[in-house]
Amino acid sequence: MNRAQKARVPAYRWFLAAVILFLLFLLCTALYAAGLFHTPVLRLEQQWLLRPATRVDCLFWEWRRAGVFPVSLLFTVLLGGLCWLLGYRKRVVILLVFLLAVAMGFEVAGKLAFEFTMPSALRSGLTTLACPQMYGQPKIVEVKTALGFWNEIPAPIAEKASWARDVAQMPLPMDDLSKLPPGDITGESGYPSGHALRWMFLGLIACWLCWKHLRVPVLRELLAGCFLFLAFFGGFMQFYIGNHVLTDTLAGYLLGAAAACAAIGGLLLWRRPAKV
Repeated sequence: MNRAQKARVPAYRWFLAAVILFLLFLLCTALYAAGLFHTPVLRLEQQWLLRPATRVDCLFWEWRRAGVFPVSLLFTVLLGGLCWLLGYRKRVVILLVFLLAVAMGFEVAGKLAFEFTMPSALRSGLTTLACPQMYGQPKIVEVKTALGFWNEIPAPIAEKASWARDVAQMPLPMDDLSKLPPGDITGESGYPSGHALRWMFLGLIACWLCWKHLRVPVLRELLAGCFLFLAFFGGFMQFYIGNHVLTDTLAGYLLGAAAACAAIGGLLLWRRPAKV
C-alpha cells in the first residue's frame, strides 16, 4: 500500500461511520413510522411538564435563532472558508453546503411524510415551556435576553406554570388517542429536528478541526469539548422548551452526525499537498 492509499484509509473510516449513522437514522425512522415510539414519547413529554419554569426558558427561546437555516448556511460557508485557510481545497465549501442541503432534504421529506399526534391539552402544556411571557415584549428585551442579561429576562407567568403542572397530572389517554374527540387531538410535523441536525453537523466538524489542527493540548481539548457540547446543546434546547419531542431530536442528531462524518471524510481526501 503506497502513501496515497494509506492516506485514504482514515477517510474511508469516516465514510463508513456516516453510512452506519445514516442506517441508524433510517431504522429510527422505520420504528417511528410504525408508532413504536409514540406512547413512550407522549408519557415522557407529559412528565417533562413537571420541570420548573425559569428564565432559562426564554434564554433558550432566543438562542434557538442561531439554528435557523439562513444562519446555519452562513456558518457553513464560513466553516468552509476556514477549511480552505487550513489547507483544504476550495471545493470543500461546496461539499459542506451540499451535505447540509441533502440532510435538510431528508428533514423536509420527513416533516411532509410524518405527523406526531398528541392530546391538545398536552400541546397546550408544552407551549407554556416555550417562554410565553416573551410574546409582545419590545425587541430590545429580546436582544438583552439573547445576550444573557438575566434581570431583563421576563419572569415566568405563574398561571402558565400552574397549567403545565395540571396537564402533567391529567389522566390523558396516551395509549389510544381515538378515545379523544377529534378537536382534542393535534398533529405536529417536526421529524426530524432541523435544529438538532444543523447544530450537530456544524459542531462535529468544528470539533474535528480543532482536534486535528490545534497544537496546544489544553486549547485543543477545551475548544473541541466546547464544540462537541454545542453539537448536542442546540438540539437539546428545542426539546427543553417543548418545540420538539425526543424522537425529533434524536433523529436530527443521527442525520446531522452522518452528514458531518461524510464531510470529514471529504476533508481528508481533499487536503492540499504540502509545499516542498
